[in-house]
Amino acid sequence: MSAPVCPKLTARVRLPASDVSPSLRVFILVFGLAFAAVVGAARADVLLVHAAGDPVSELDARGIREALQEQRAPFDELVLAPGQRLPAQALTGRAALALAHVELDPADAAAVDAWVQAGGGLFASGRAAFGLQAALGLDSVQALLRERPGQSTLDEIRFGVAHPAATGSYWNGASMQVPPMPGSELPTVPQLLNRAVWPAYTAASAGAETLARWRGSSDAWSAADAAPAVFAHAHGEGRTLWFGALPGVYADWGYPLGWREPIQEGLAWVNQRGALVQLGHWPQAKRAAYAFTADTESAAMRTAVPVLLEMFERLQLGDFGTFFLVGTTGGDPGSEGAVENPQIVQALLEAGAEIAGHGNVHSRFAGQAEGTQATRLLAMRQLIETSAPGVPPLLGFRAPGLAIDRATWRAAATAGLAYDSSDQDVWCECSLPWWTGEVWSLPPTAPMDYILIDRYQLSGAQLEAVMIDKAAYVASRRGLFNWVTHPWVLEGRTAGDVSGPPVRPGVMANVEAILAAARDDGGFWMQRLDTVLAWWLQREDLRVELVEHSPESLRLRLHNDGDTAVEGASLWLRPPTAEFPWQVLLDGIAASTEARPHGLGAPIDYRVLVVPQLGAGASAEIVLALQRPPEVFADGFEG
Repeated sequence: MSAPVCPKLTARVRLPASDVSPSLRVFILVFGLAFAAVVGAARADVLLVHAAGDPVSELDARGIREALQEQRAPFDELVLAPGQRLPAQALTGRAALALAHVELDPADAAAVDAWVQAGGGLFASGRAAFGLQAALGLDSVQALLRERPGQSTLDEIRFGVAHPAATGSYWNGASMQVPPMPGSELPTVPQLLNRAVWPAYTAASAGAETLARWRGSSDAWSAADAAPAVFAHAHGEGRTLWFGALPGVYADWGYPLGWREPIQEGLAWVNQRGALVQLGHWPQAKRAAYAFTADTESAAMRTAVPVLLEMFERLQLGDFGTFFLVGTTGGDPGSEGAVENPQIVQALLEAGAEIAGHGNVHSRFAGQAEGTQATRLLAMRQLIETSAPGVPPLLGFRAPGLAIDRATWRAAATAGLAYDSSDQDVWCECSLPWWTGEVWSLPPTAPMDYILIDRYQLSGAQLEAVMIDKAAYVASRRGLFNWVTHPWVLEGRTAGDVSGPPVRPGVMANVEAILAAARDDGGFWMQRLDTVLAWWLQREDLRVELVEHSPESLRLRLHNDGDTAVEGASLWLRPPTAEFPWQVLLDGIAASTEARPHGLGAPIDYRVLVVPQLGAGASAEIVLALQRPPEVFADGFEG
């Protein structure tokens, strides 16, 4: 993403953070934009190559670069001018090569083929396939017309099989079996824009496995039914992955769709012999963050909210839950808010839940003038923040009906809000916090409870199965599971009468079972949304430096460029396969790691190192060293 000015959370959030930052820090771990710049420096396992002067190749490379940067994964970058060959030692010591829509010289292609057969990992897109068909396990490679007369356009690819390179891009659990979720496959790599510019390719297999296809149907919920788009292959001792849809081109849209996921997982899969180094998304080696959020907009809050707070206490979930309150009555029928329910506001404060805003009244924001929306959001803050003693300044907002536009984000920034949680992402194309340019977005990642229960008539048991499975899917992306609920739904009311008596069985027991399952899983970081965002802003200040790299050791530095200490940062590590075990040292002292297998089909065995604390401006040194046993000579006279 670009690096616009963005706000930090202020001291009123329980995790400390700095004042307004001059810019969103994006730490580029490119050790030299030209190959010569890395001479004499530690060489990263991954090399990214793209074509100079080709805007499509450069854009695809930008997306691959940003996907690696998000994980703080070390890599080097090489830009090839027209007619330029790969440097003689370009592949020496490399474990993975990413070719971003760049066609190699035939001699270079032959060298890459031999390098893959010897154990290298190749991640290629677009026309990079030409000349590398044997390494990629392909027969013919051909361009596709994305705009097809009389047919729907080719606007996305979808993965259709469980494969390590498809982790986070494919799922077939309970959440995929009920409306309104897709019946079979997830939207994954969109190609919605610039149909005349962004190229599309397909190929015939010569041994490669088809992982994804172009979707040619006009039915949004159909399986991808058009030409093959992504292939995985084993070539000699190495692995290859080819995308006929350029996975990185959406980098210029300013919206972090799921194109990053297949890049990250694909590069991890092809990289068999190098060291994988990734900065964990969440603290304390957790796989995913988990937030329970409730749109609290009717009289049902008077009975439902106390039940939820008691539930959190029973489950020992302290300081948990984000409740989006309306300011006052006057919006949609049956709605009321904090002004009418100060005792609920006080109960939320005492329980340690986050209080956020759901509008001054419960009515639509999208489509209104920016000034009108800003006025309403300022009124919302005033109404809620004065509804009971001790209410802190609001940080978060969720629009009624999740209906927002860009003007809403600008208005939220004007009103002093830090994040929006309206931009619903039911299928989790984006399951991480992202900067919109005005405020942060913490998108919901689960379908609306009333749609599932009222419209599609799911039982409590079905709801339980869907939500537990959906959280597991988000965990496969190491993302944020942001569950949207409505107290009136949980108690058995319907959209026709949000404040009347329940008309069907409630699902509170199922809600408790869902939360208990997440707690007992052990891999979820269960927090309020403001705490999640405060952590993410601290993570933005962390960067990884590759200091030294040899076959028997890897030395890294984790830097905290922020002005507050960071607790619990983690590095996800997979050392190369070796004859002897690897030891991890943290600042010269042997450190324990936690096992975190990750991936569909054949999980990658990560070892996760937790750095207990990293002070403001401080660095920690991490060393992975091969533990060779001491040599013993049979004659006994070695001394």
